[in-house]
Amino acid sequence: KDSMIYRNLGDSGLKVSALSFGNWLTGHTPEAEESQFQCFSKAIDSGINFFDTAEQYGNGTAESIFGNILKRGD
Repeated sequence: KDSMIYRNLGDSGLKVSALSFGNWLTGHTPEAEESQFQCFSKAIDSGINFFDTAEQYGNGTAESIFGNILKRGD
């Protein structure tokens, strides 16, 4: 986390990590949820706070998985 670079998000006052994490390639099936959890956890532990998901990834499954991961909060 100490080495992550953060940038201002326009004039919003928010700082986002210079790297983002997208869940298109990490799988968007219910069976992939545990592996996605591991990927998201590593990203968060590394200081990433900028995530990309879209309703088109697995017809909304990727967004649902991301929501489940956020709810877990481990």
